[in-house]
Amino acid sequence: MSSRFCRRLALFLLTIFSVAGCARTHRQALSDPGHLYPAWFLDPQLPSRECAAAGYSTRSRSGTEAAIKDAIAALVRCERVDIVARRGYVQTSSGLEPQGAVYRENADESRLARISQHAVVLDTAWVGSMVIVLASTREIPFSDNLRASPRKPPSWTTRPPLRDGAMTAVGVSEPGRQLHDAWRRAEKAARRELAFQIVSRVQGMSHEDRDAHMAVLNLESEVEMLSFRVLARYHDHGTNMCYVLAECSEGSRGKW
Repeated sequence: MSSRFCRRLALFLLTIFSVAGCARTHRQALSDPGHLYPAWFLDPQLPSRECAAAGYSTRSRSGTEAAIKDAIAALVRCERVDIVARRGYVQTSSGLEPQGAVYRENADESRLARISQHAVVLDTAWVGSMVIVLASTREIPFSDNLRASPRKPPSWTTRPPLRDGAMTAVGVSEPGRQLHDAWRRAEKAARRELAFQIVSRVQGMSHEDRDAHMAVLNLESEVEMLSFRVLARYHDHGTNMCYVLAECSEGSRGKW
């Protein structure tokens, strides 16, 4: 094992333990075993320019600690995150078919240590088999009243609203995921959609012979995303799919 690897491993472990130790839990709200969510989760209603993030984990002995770590990491991504995204498509005579995808996020680890020193855990709640944590860099108002996700999908699930100075997008999880993983993936999907809005380009190649014509297309994006915030969440109980409406600053930029 190389000395460089050992130093990186030691730094990583030190950062993880410092995150759990610096965050402060103010209160805990225990929901029923069903799917009632705190109001701050479904409808955050954050003050302008404020950033708060949710952390997710399974409901277990160490679930709250894991959710706190996840929330602190999400706060770092709220401030700034570098994203590389690609989607592949194959154009055949029968139509356009998806052909693989690449998605990577990279957040500055030095900001993780800085944010963890000032992080405040505002609320903790259990929803079914999931524990969720609300964290921010300072005290902000929030509502912990419990409510169910609406029976019908909100209009924003198909038509994201326009907002001054920001871009908006909706992320959707795949069906069949555990609840904590579905919410996390829906947030990541929202960041991916925002990345393609910020900047994107299409590259392709084609092949043609006497029998068929085939084109391979790649949609690519590489961005620095700033001020990512979740605006609303919706849980479809029928499909167990999760929807996240999110925004990022128009100051976000492409890296080409």
